[in-house]
Amino acid sequence: MAERVGRAALYWKNLYHHFMKKYPEQTIVASLTMPLSIGIAIYKIKWYNEAGDKPYYRGYYDVYRPNDPLVSYWRKSEEYPAPYLLQDLQYASGVQRD
Repeated sequence: MAERVGRAALYWKNLYHHFMKKYPEQTIVASLTMPLSIGIAIYKIKWYNEAGDKPYYRGYYDVYRPNDPLVSYWRKSEEYPAPYLLQDLQYASGVQRD
C-alpha cells in the first residue's frame, strides 16, 4: 500500500513538469485562469448561499396599492403603445398604431 501511495505522490509531483514539456501554452493559460475562475466560483456560491431561498430568476420588486399617489403618475395600459414610437412597428401584443 505504501508503495502505491508513493507512486501516486510521485506522479502528481511530476505532472506539472510533464505538462510544461508537452503542452506549455495550455499549461500556462490553465495555471493563470483556473485560480481566478475558482475564486469567482467560490465568491458566487457564497453570494447565492447568503441570498436565501429566493429562486435565481426572481428580482426585487415593489408593491403599490391602487390608491397610492405615486400610481397616478404611471401610464395606463390603454395609453400603450406610446405615441412617440414608430407608426408601422409590429408589437408583441398584435396591436398596431394607426
